[in-house]
Amino acid sequence: MPRNTASLRVLEKNGYTPEGLAKEYLYINGVWEDHIHMVKRNDALHMEG
Repeated sequence: MPRNTASLRVLEKNGYTPEGLAKEYLYINGVWEDHIHMVKRNDALHMEG
């Protein structure tokens, strides 16, 4: 979730980058919550040989 800066920082320290924001993605405790999609690319798959 965008407000969970501690978890986002852990992901960033482990090589993840934000890919996009999903508005009102999950219904949690009676509230629709936004979420940030984080990805970790495998650059070895994208290198030209």
